[in-house]
Amino acid sequence: MAIMGEVWTNIGSAVASLVFIYTIFERFFPYQLRKNFEPLVQRFINLFYPYIQIKFFEYSGERFEQNDCKLKIVSVFELS
Repeated sequence: MAIMGEVWTNIGSAVASLVFIYTIFERFFPYQLRKNFEPLVQRFINLFYPYIQIKFFEYSGERFEQNDCKLKIVSVFELS
């Protein structure tokens, strides 16, 4: 089993490599190529994001009526 210092060295090296690759990608790739990859990168980052994000549209339907789910969520948070 590796010593803890070696583990941190490997993690630091991996993070530095990712930052370097991201910088090169950001500087030298045209925007048209980057915009295609951004949703994929965002999905990858969300795999490790510790918080859950749930989105509800405030208005739905043909006449822009308020969404029932949104109203119930607001009422729960108002009780807290």
